[in-house]
Order: sequence, then C-alpha cells, then structure tokens
Amino acid sequence: MRALLFRGVQNHPEQVVVRKRVRKGERVEPECVEGQKMWFVYMLLCKDEAIYTGITDDIDRRVKEHIQGKGGHFTGYNRPKEILYKETFKNRFEAEQRERQIKGWTRAKKKALIMGNKSELISLSKSRD
Repeated sequence: MRALLFRGVQNHPEQVVVRKRVRKGERVEPECVEGQKMWFVYMLLCKDEAIYTGITDDIDRRVKEHIQGKGGHFTGYNRPKEILYKETFKNRFEAEQRERQIKGWTRAKKKALIMGNKSELISLSKSRD
C-alpha cells in the first residue's frame, strides 16, 4: 500500500489534521474515550483531481477499501491519491450532517476548508443575492 499524504490546518474544535506521511499499518485516529466510537468525515483527492467526501468509524479500514476499489462506486473507478482532510465527531449523526454540508459546497469552498483559510471560507459562504 502506498503512503498517503495528510495535509491541512486545524481550525475546527473537533477537527484532527495529521501533517505527516502515514505508512502501512500505522494508525492515525486520535485517542478516544474507552468504549466510545469516533466518527470521521474525510476528503480524498482522486486521480482525476476530484474531491471525494465520506464518513467512517474506522479511517484506516475505509481508506484501504477505497485504494483497493472496494470503498464505493466513485472511488472504485477513480482511485484516491491522498487524504486531504478529516474531522472527528462523537456520533454518526453529527458526521452525516457535516458530510451533507460539505458535499453541497463548491470545490473552492472545500479547498478553503482544507487549507484552513477561514476568511476565504466566510467569503464563499456569503449569499449571492
């Protein structure tokens, strides 16, 4: 398995961004309270430069599935190159809400989130009336 690059800036209280290369078998999740399952919203950069957004309760397993072509229809034919961003949540409901929110954004707004550019994110969030 190829190493994937994590990048971004921490700007959300529950967001975890790792700035290092992750090797096969290395765990990247934050420590969580014993018995409590953490949920993740993540964004992958795919080979055609598309940004894929998804959720999972096991980021390592899910990324491996995407790389092997078993992670979903879109990433089955458009394999991921790198993980751009991830946030952690205490439950699936919150992660699903955030995933839906991000999926409705433009590419520019997603890039602003990934780069931690708060002013650009706010600017892109303003009404276009």
